Amino acid sequence: MKYIKSILLLISIFLILNLIVTLLSYFNLVSDKGINIIKSIVFIITFLVSGFYIGFNSKNKGYIEGIKLGLIFILISIFIILVLPSLEFSLPIIIYYLVIIVLSVIGSTIGINIKRQSK
Repeated sequence: MKYIKSILLLISIFLILNLIVTLLSYFNLVSDKGINIIKSIVFIITFLVSGFYIGFNSKNKGYIEGIKLGLIFILISIFIILVLPSLEFSLPIIIYYLVIIVLSVIGSTIGINIKRQSK
């Protein structure tokens, strides 16, 4: 159940922040280079926060929970890639997936350590 909540949190944060980025782009409040930087920051924040959430709600070994979260998201992404024939695997996509796992692990490790310190 905690994985479902974490994935829903991940999707919610991602959609809200992307809506803000889209509005910034639509009203030309930020340049194209700025939009790309903001999109990268949104990506990082999304996976760190969802990793933090799952780590904070774990009993031990937050890094394993982060790996599980990253792998769940990757499996969902791979399923989408298999369903949509216009998408294909490439080296940047593999690097993207590795970054997802690393960010989830970092977030969950921070989450479990903060939980331990607050006790």
